[in-house]
Amino acid sequence: MTAKIVLQFVIKNWKSILMVLLSLGIIGKMRYDYKQLQRAYEVTEDSLKAQIDGLKDIHQREIAAREETLNEYHDLLKQIESDYLESQDALQELIERRREEYGRQFSEDPTSLVDEIQTMYGFDYVP
Repeated sequence: MTAKIVLQFVIKNWKSILMVLLSLGIIGKMRYDYKQLQRAYEVTEDSLKAQIDGLKDIHQREIAAREETLNEYHDLLKQIESDYLESQDALQELIERRREEYGRQFSEDPTSLVDEIQTMYGFDYVP
C-alpha cells in the first residue's frame, strides 16, 4: 500500500519532484564550482606572492650590484684624481727645472739657448 501511494504521489507531482532534484543538482554544482574557483584563486594568489618575492630578491641583488659598481667607480675615480694630481706636481716640477735651466743657460750661454729654441720650435732667431 505505501508503495502504491508513493507511486501515485510521484506520478501526480513528478514535475515538482524533478524541479526539486534539478534545483538540488544545480545548487550542488554551483557549490562545487565555487570551491574550484576559490582553489584556483588561492593557487593564483600563492603563485603571485612567489613571483613578487622572486622579484624582490632580484631587485635586492640588483641594488647590491649597483652599490658595488658605484663603490668601484668612486675608488677608481679617487685613484685617477690622485694620479692626476701626482702628474700635475711632476709637470710643475719639470717646468720649474726647465725654467731655472733656461734662465741659467740664458745668462751663461745665450747662443746655445738660441740654437736649442730654433731646433725645438723650428723657427729662426733674428737679433
